[in-house]
Amino acid sequence: MNLLFVTCLETGLAGGIYQSQVKRLLCVVSKQGRNHLRLTLLTILPLISLNRRGVRFLPITMKQQLAQLRKDLAKSGVDLRVAFVPHLNIRPTVYQNALSTLCLMALLLPVLAYHQLRYRYDLIHCRSYISCLGALLMRRLFGKIRVVFDARGLYPEEGLVQGKWGAGSLSYKFWKTLEKRMFKWSDKVVCLSDQFADYVSEIEPKAKTEIIFASIESARFAYDSVERDRRRRDLDFGESLVFIYCGGLGSWHDPVLLCRLFKAIMDGIPNAKLLVLSDYRKDKLRAICSSLEISHEKVFVKKCTPKEVPDFLMTADWALVPLQEIPPDAKHVELIARTMVGLKVGEYLAAGLPLIINRHIEGIKSLMGEHDIGTYFDVKQLGNLAQHLRHRKSGEMRPACQGVAQKHFDISNAAKAYIDLYRNIDSEQ
Repeated sequence: MNLLFVTCLETGLAGGIYQSQVKRLLCVVSKQGRNHLRLTLLTILPLISLNRRGVRFLPITMKQQLAQLRKDLAKSGVDLRVAFVPHLNIRPTVYQNALSTLCLMALLLPVLAYHQLRYRYDLIHCRSYISCLGALLMRRLFGKIRVVFDARGLYPEEGLVQGKWGAGSLSYKFWKTLEKRMFKWSDKVVCLSDQFADYVSEIEPKAKTEIIFASIESARFAYDSVERDRRRRDLDFGESLVFIYCGGLGSWHDPVLLCRLFKAIMDGIPNAKLLVLSDYRKDKLRAICSSLEISHEKVFVKKCTPKEVPDFLMTADWALVPLQEIPPDAKHVELIARTMVGLKVGEYLAAGLPLIINRHIEGIKSLMGEHDIGTYFDVKQLGNLAQHLRHRKSGEMRPACQGVAQKHFDISNAAKAYIDLYRNIDSEQ
């Protein structure tokens, strides 16, 4: 089978998400399916990018990144093809309003048509709404091409959260209308959780869904008790119970709620400490802690690279997934929270860390119900949390956490699931 995997407007090629969810995943898929899959990555990029640092001409500024990506993919037998389109990407974003999308489609269709005519792909795997829309429009010209819609998230609602359009705007209505049709017309819609699949079926009952969680490399997070003890000594954790948060703060996960959550834990567990792995400003986080009467000695803020994350996760006992306090009228935020499972959840579990997770994050609800991998918290009832945690031993929950990560999030199993999906679509044809 000749397979094309398409990404569009994703300029962060060296970022953790692109590296793990595109490059490494495709490498594993190619190795596992080498006897019957020929795999090509087509990355479609804007010619010019404009941000606070000025104007960037991407064929020049991304030359080294693309060369490295090509080299890494080639080791696993994956071809890389790059297309730059004359599109101005302001403050590099994948979120395009209605007018910009129409203009972008006029640029994407010739690119996709050229690659289809030249290489004759049997199936196109689209990572995002933009690339899927282009592939489905192109299918109108070429007929029998199969299309997999790997949504990765709810694009219309995410655009609302990012402030790219309003709930009553033309762009939001435009994308909601197209969303239903893309769910219907795609040969398969890949969903990141059970709740995501339920939502797709509610929007379009004829949609064919497949649940594949965001993949992580479980081996990178292997537990080592000797190394854990050494690192805890280096960080002066002693016998403290360490609660960790890893990721961005501000737009999606609220730093104030994170500190309120830790305050509630600390009030009932005096030897608790908080380790935050984030680029969020340390002085701002400390100011929030001071307002909540949390001693600075209790909170550690570290900046680290993706490669260093497993070493820090190893030192912790519990992982925090705070999200934010969702107002009753913020239906779009509630919908995203209900359907999505963040990549960090898989990494926490692979490191053997049980979760303390906001009750609005229901994408992992089925796994939480089947396995002893953590507890939900209610923002309005934080006072009960510490008492509940005192009766739980995180070390005893570690095997269950690692088992769930291996079965549902490990990249090898995700790759197998994608290969099975491709085979099933091919056999249906």
